[in-house]
Amino acid sequence: MIKYAAGAVLSHLFPACKQQVERTFTMPYFASEGNTGVVSRLIRVYIGQSGQHDQKRLESLHRDFWRQQRPEDWFEATSDRLSRVYIPTFKNLVEETHAEILANKIETVVEFGTGNGDWLAYLKSKWTGPPKFIGVDLAEEQIEINRQRHHGLEFVASDLTEWAMKNRSSHSLLLTHCGVLEYLSESTLTQFLAAIRSNHRRSMVLFVEPIAADFDLETEQHSRLQGCEFSFSHNYPYLLNQAGFEVQRTSTLFVEDYRMLCTLAATN
Repeated sequence: MIKYAAGAVLSHLFPACKQQVERTFTMPYFASEGNTGVVSRLIRVYIGQSGQHDQKRLESLHRDFWRQQRPEDWFEATSDRLSRVYIPTFKNLVEETHAEILANKIETVVEFGTGNGDWLAYLKSKWTGPPKFIGVDLAEEQIEINRQRHHGLEFVASDLTEWAMKNRSSHSLLLTHCGVLEYLSESTLTQFLAAIRSNHRRSMVLFVEPIAADFDLETEQHSRLQGCEFSFSHNYPYLLNQAGFEVQRTSTLFVEDYRMLCTLAATN
């Protein structure tokens, strides 16, 4: 409470510092000017904790951060995660999902928050059957690079909710991987699920999203803040059920000490 109050005062006293904190809010260590000072940290605490009551504002800061990401920032800094972390950690999940793809005659795979496209390219190499793989991301510059690097894949620069609302499909698998929906407010996530439910019939979703270690899926229905990024823990099984999906499987994996909830569900 003391840090929150101090951050509120400092936000008014140092508006330029507040703007810098907001610009790199999601991951401040990517700030060229640096956000490591005491004033910046306290302002960040104030903005982050305010997000529990103003989720839309926090969501806006996260969206702006990811939209402005340049290839040499986050995407380059984490390029080794595919071979080092993701492939060994998610090997069984990829194999299990392949069986679901074949059984449900999935024709299109859509990855929201595709980043550098490497995970989508890996899935294409492992998942026989679907002729079409689409990667959707806010970062326009990275999307252009993906189009040159990954032949045989389609890439679209778009907000995920807008894409889900503007496009229609059937027999699709729509997925996220290791942290995309965590940056959405609960109300926007609900809109996103409604758009999928309405426009993508006879399809499936696979959400692999971080969730707080102490988040109780049995008792907590509403979303709350988690971690140093001030992103959101969502109760994905509950929200999917509320949106009319059939939740088929949930499991938990750990990625670099982060608890990942893997949720597979289907529309009709």
